[in-house]
Amino acid sequence: MMFAAALRNATALRLKGVRYAAEFSGRARSLGIQMSVEATALGLFMAFWWRMSHAQEKALYDKYYATLRASKESAE
Repeated sequence: MMFAAALRNATALRLKGVRYAAEFSGRARSLGIQMSVEATALGLFMAFWWRMSHAQEKALYDKYYATLRASKESAE
């Protein structure tokens, strides 16, 4: 709702020919979009890497506790 009001205000100012600080050049806008896309891709990659590395570490701990449990059961 607030975004729509701000957009309506910006459109009204643009129609009147008023320039304001929130306007950027085409190059700045394209670089902003490019940076957003690259950051999103990197964030997704890092999230998957983080999840997979923790899954591997958990598998090692699970294997250790399984062998510990098996050796404890065989000792009894």
